[in-house]
Amino acid sequence: MYEPAAALPRSDQPGLLDLVKDIGSSNLGRFTLFVALMSFCTNISAPFFTVYMLRDLHFSYLSFVIVNSAGTLATILFLAYWGRRADRAGNIRIIRFACIFVPLVPIAWLISKEVWFLVIVQTFAAFAWAGFDLANVNFLYDAAPPEERTKRIAVFNAMNGVAVCLGALTGGLLATRLPPLFGYSLLSLFALSGLLRAVVAAFLLRGIKEVRHVPQIGVVKLLFERHRGPRTSTEYRLARSRFRRTGVHS
Repeated sequence: MYEPAAALPRSDQPGLLDLVKDIGSSNLGRFTLFVALMSFCTNISAPFFTVYMLRDLHFSYLSFVIVNSAGTLATILFLAYWGRRADRAGNIRIIRFACIFVPLVPIAWLISKEVWFLVIVQTFAAFAWAGFDLANVNFLYDAAPPEERTKRIAVFNAMNGVAVCLGALTGGLLATRLPPLFGYSLLSLFALSGLLRAVVAAFLLRGIKEVRHVPQIGVVKLLFERHRGPRTSTEYRLARSRFRRTGVHS
């Protein structure tokens, strides 16, 4: 395995407080704020899908496991799919595409209570969240300067963790106070979560720029073309030459 050279620390590195103050002004700071707010909006409803299935819909444990397992298995399948496309089109492009679908996930639970339909919803959710989560991590490593990466990741994880906690607490406060929707108060919570996700994506994501140079690829080509590496002999030779020098597949 190739071990890249460690970046030497600079004496003028910003402190953690400086990084927190920089949240609204830098590209990586805006990205950190965006992911934290998306985590907050998501976790308003995320802890309560289990309650909805077991308490309100009276699912058996077998049905509950089938619905949850569908999402877990689909996530494993879609990670490789999104990884190849993120390498090709850039991480922000994948996040923007995933954010079209992420707000629709909790709203889809309003349509039907049938197990087979919720399996489809969970598969759809795995498709969207696999791309979103994978591209988030990749972008964080791309955008953080090597000498500041540990601090940047610490701020990112801290803000994201606080947002998850606050989102779940907010959802708990609202769960018994919102008016019922189609007979269930938790469906109102799901609808609210989806609406807030859409608002955050619409207003914050457009201020974040890709940090890598990537080609412009159409939606159809992005989704359906097979991205398995270099497609021309010139690209293949360049990739092979780089692998010989560094030991890293391009």
